[in-house]
Amino acid sequence: MKEKTFILGAGCQKCGTSWLHRYMLQSGEFAEGFTKEYHIWDCVDIETMKMMLAPRPSLRHRLQKRNDALLYLMQTKPGFYFKYFDSLCSPEQRLTADITPSYSGLSEERFRFIRQGFEKRNIKCKAVVLIRDPVERIKSNISFMLSKGKTGAGVEAGVTDFVAALRSHFKTEECRLRSSYHETIQRLYGAFEKKEVYVGLYETMFEPAQIEKLSAFLGIEPNFEYSSVYVNKTKNKTKIEAGIDPELEAEIKQTYKDVYEYCHKEFPQTRELWG
Repeated sequence: MKEKTFILGAGCQKCGTSWLHRYMLQSGEFAEGFTKEYHIWDCVDIETMKMMLAPRPSLRHRLQKRNDALLYLMQTKPGFYFKYFDSLCSPEQRLTADITPSYSGLSEERFRFIRQGFEKRNIKCKAVVLIRDPVERIKSNISFMLSKGKTGAGVEAGVTDFVAALRSHFKTEECRLRSSYHETIQRLYGAFEKKEVYVGLYETMFEPAQIEKLSAFLGIEPNFEYSSVYVNKTKNKTKIEAGIDPELEAEIKQTYKDVYEYCHKEFPQTRELWG
């Protein structure tokens, strides 16, 4: 019998995490909770995420909005987090996950705490982190924010110009938290055995060979039909990004040079894929 397994999605934003969630769900072995992104540990630990902490619910609120009450319990009673995911699993559906992209900013100590919390319940804990050319990831996020009218992280209300939004965003703490792949990966390697951490490249993750590799890591049968499935792809991306100053892209790349250097060394294919 396959063992219960919890997948910790540790990022990164706009790197295929929605596809990952959908892919696990279609397997038939995935025990789905009430959401893809729980935002427990980031809200507890990361200052810029604390505004998303769930408020203490009233008794009536607990009955009417059960999911909000569950989030509050997970954020205030750590043991409840592990109990909740344990309760989702069954012999038929032994795989479950919390895929919250901003977990990329969690500390090594927090990653270790999560792994040990599940191991105490005899649940295998593995981590998946998906990465992408940082410049393209940041551009994709700005496209998404503008298409949804979202603000914050340097993007002010009323801003509709892509280049202006990109320029004001890429040096913010929020952007760094989601773009510093090298730091996330090293913290994961410090908290997990290396074989328990899957690093996937957005640029190649839809290829059959990578789907097979990911499936083996998750312990599910590969479904190669998902090589052509794209989830939450921002519309009109090319039109929105037309006319970007190459010097601005070069400045972003220079800002995240440590990310490029680390990934070029650890994942040599990024030299060609990311330039």
